[in-house]
Amino acid sequence: MPNVKQIDLYKVYMPPAVVSELSPTLFSGYVAEGPQVKKFENLLSKYFGNPNIILTNSCTSALHLSLMLSVKPHSKYIITTPVTCVATNVSITNTGLTPIWADVDVLTGMLCRDTIEKTYNKLRKHEREQIGAIIFVCWGGNTDNLIEVAEWASEHRIPLIVDAAQAFSATAEGKSTAQIGDMTCLSFQAIKHLTTGDGGALFIKDPQLLNRAANLKWFGISRDSFRTATGEINWKADIPEIGYKFNMNDIAASIGIAQLQDPSLQTRLNSYKLNAQWYYDKFQESVGLDFVPAGNYKGSAAWVYTAVLPAVNVDKLIESLKSLNIISSRMHIRNDIYTGLRGYTPAPLYNTQIFNDKHICIPCGWWVTEEDRDYIYNSVVACIRDLKNK
Repeated sequence: MPNVKQIDLYKVYMPPAVVSELSPTLFSGYVAEGPQVKKFENLLSKYFGNPNIILTNSCTSALHLSLMLSVKPHSKYIITTPVTCVATNVSITNTGLTPIWADVDVLTGMLCRDTIEKTYNKLRKHEREQIGAIIFVCWGGNTDNLIEVAEWASEHRIPLIVDAAQAFSATAEGKSTAQIGDMTCLSFQAIKHLTTGDGGALFIKDPQLLNRAANLKWFGISRDSFRTATGEINWKADIPEIGYKFNMNDIAASIGIAQLQDPSLQTRLNSYKLNAQWYYDKFQESVGLDFVPAGNYKGSAAWVYTAVLPAVNVDKLIESLKSLNIISSRMHIRNDIYTGLRGYTPAPLYNTQIFNDKHICIPCGWWVTEEDRDYIYNSVVACIRDLKNK
């Protein structure tokens, strides 16, 4: 029999204290970027152990800024993955750069040293010299392969941008993602681990780039010099580099402060990981299931639980689970199919095709109870065996 309630793949969490944190901001007469944004920045910098932070209105904006700060004037290409939300790679095209599609590790859906090396070796000398950065996406909150990719990028003196939109609490070898990349981008979009309605953050390794980032997010204006002590525009202040309107406002920041200070935050973040680890261990017991976890979940933020199913029609499995009130998904499809992104594929993307066609994501968030977890596991096992026997 189907479960009585629907078990969603994603859910929005709002802490009870959000009203008391948000209400003074709403009636203060100041809802643009102000003291609440600064407070949220300070809290996040302490949480992640990196003081070089800029808050933005989305993770997409943070990615855009990271490219503006990373690439050199002669740069033309960005090595990236096609296995991600399109938002990752939209930023490349919007900055006038070209995505170089690298294949993924078939078991994690993420870039690894081997796939990047194969792509890099197919490039001509002048193309290698025009690589501006590498974007590493933490698929589903996982960090498998991140350290080896960071080491490769360092060896080749190519800036590493970590798209940690799905990886708020993830670590790799004991370090947060905000301490690994030259640039690390977070998302506070509605269904992420921690939401502000929408929003993002950019962590920067080099503190000398912080002022430029702060200016670029607000039209290129330096807030230190653009207005006089009386609040009037300083007619002598220049805008040497035109930027964007990427700033977070105090409304979103107030929600973020309540989220970050919520007493249940760590318990909720841990529940994603505990559920994912439970699935990982449990599916190992299912002999003959061909259910291959996408990563080992060590250090993962486990936004969703992902697995690769080589012998199953995933679309039919998703339909079967939906009939049982379990919402699952392939989450994202390969970005290299979109002509608008104008990407370049130097080496075959065999693993990308396999992962694209054969992966599934199932719920593992704070709303998944132990009873739900058992029901999901038993349903997945039964549906897979049924599909394989047909």
